[in-house]
Amino acid sequence: MKPTLKKTALAAVTAGLLGAFVSSGAQASVLATSLIEQTNLLFSNADTGEILDFNDDFGGNLTFTSTADTFVQLDGFGTDSGTATNPPTNPIDLPAICVGNGCNPILPNNTYPVLSGPAVGNYSAADQNETGAPITGLPGFSDPATVNNASYIGIDDISATGSATANNNLNSSFVFTVTSPIAVQIDFDATAYLEAFVSSDEEFPGFSTAAYNLDFSIADLGAGGATVFDWAPDGQAGGISGGTENSDPFTLNATVSLNAPLPGDINNTGGIHTVGTASTGFFSATTNVLTPGVLYQLSARNTSEADAGRFAVPEPSTLALLGLGFLGMGATRMRRRKK
Repeated sequence: MKPTLKKTALAAVTAGLLGAFVSSGAQASVLATSLIEQTNLLFSNADTGEILDFNDDFGGNLTFTSTADTFVQLDGFGTDSGTATNPPTNPIDLPAICVGNGCNPILPNNTYPVLSGPAVGNYSAADQNETGAPITGLPGFSDPATVNNASYIGIDDISATGSATANNNLNSSFVFTVTSPIAVQIDFDATAYLEAFVSSDEEFPGFSTAAYNLDFSIADLGAGGATVFDWAPDGQAGGISGGTENSDPFTLNATVSLNAPLPGDINNTGGIHTVGTASTGFFSATTNVLTPGVLYQLSARNTSEADAGRFAVPEPSTLALLGLGFLGMGATRMRRRKK
């Protein structure tokens, strides 16, 4: 009886391997979406509520630099927008970039759709733009500022191999001194969405990861760059040092991820968003009082990342041979026991 049971068990293993590696449907897919749209970004005097002015509050002693870059890659083919640095009078608006056959929902430039699983087509895409300034009187810029950033990945091709990544980074900095003691209030509206999706028929370990991060910090350059203010909105009390958080409705610093196989189609938004619908809210924080004559640097960082992959599986004939090999190993062991 025991050899028969072992042979049956080996046959079951073979069938299980074939079932695990042969996809049961043509609609398997993975998807990752990450986007943050900041609008009405303003820096104001926390006491008076007035928007800070390039001349009145900074004495004209302020330099502003912003850099941005985007990169996408799909199934071994990648492209990037290059790196852009704005001169004092120009915003940054890199063109949307996308590779793959599913780019239509993402393009044209500056559309920032909310894409939810399942994926339609194969694509890896990124886009960004930055316009305006959070203060008044900055030469070449009107207020307020808008800073948008998004990354997308979708793969639904059953024969797709490898992985896809999209990275989108935008960094801005102000170097300044203030003309009088002042606490700076940072206000903006945000529309944001984060999703990792893996379909239920993704039986071989596919994966999906999406992340975004937004942070404001101020360093005292006269004290060796010591951080005097840092704010990374996380949807909870806290997440700030050197100031006071006034409004933080949901996190803008998070990662969500999934790995196949799963019991059913899973849209993982990490409890941050309603599936398929972007979250919107008003964010606000106030720094501690800044000292006149001290050279400060304010950095604002906004990043989005998406990463997803589906992998080729062995051909059924290869798996059948593998299963027969397991059966042969079992038969050999049984013959040895009979000797």
